[in-house]
Amino acid sequence: MKSSLSLTILSLGTLFLLGCNDSSDDESQSNAAVYAGTTQDEAGNPVEAQVIVAPSQDPVLTLWDDRDRQMNYAGKQINTDSVSFSSVQYECKLVGEQFNCEDTMGEFLLNKQQFSSQSLSDYLGAYQALWDGSLYQISVASEGLVELTGNNCSSEGQLNLSEQIDGLVELNLTQGDCGLDTFHAYGQLMVDNDTLYSLNVMTTLTSFPNTWVKID
Repeated sequence: MKSSLSLTILSLGTLFLLGCNDSSDDESQSNAAVYAGTTQDEAGNPVEAQVIVAPSQDPVLTLWDDRDRQMNYAGKQINTDSVSFSSVQYECKLVGEQFNCEDTMGEFLLNKQQFSSQSLSDYLGAYQALWDGSLYQISVASEGLVELTGNNCSSEGQLNLSEQIDGLVELNLTQGDCGLDTFHAYGQLMVDNDTLYSLNVMTTLTSFPNTWVKID
């Protein structure tokens, strides 16, 4: 299943504004959160599911199977309290602080996640991963400055504490030649035994590596 050793990053391919008046915007903002739970596949094996909802983007679904393989899907916000992921036939409706979801296997619940507050200094360091056969590195420096390098390219950006979802950060790559100039992501830092860190990337960009190992 999904390892707890992760800096969870949820990448958003297309940004858009939800709602068309102030009241609906306020309601969408209040629903902004990460929701997680467990369902199963057609063989009855457990599958961990996580959905991130925010007022400025399409909802993103991430699934982990019992071998820790990760799959990511972009969804649609039907209204302020309902989301749909047609590629996996998931429909979810917000009731209180839970998403009541349904798929081809039945119904399941996703619970709202609460995260501890963190500072940008917690994220300082370098992380590596293989991307299309080449070694890449993500470096996070002081004041949240970020650089992605590898295979004779580099992209730069910024890491900031999220104003939409408490306990998360937002990553934006805004310039460079790695083809990610409009890359936007949410993230959370998780530590195991105070020693081992990794960067688990959830993105609809399927070629982008999922796991980045901290090296510094």
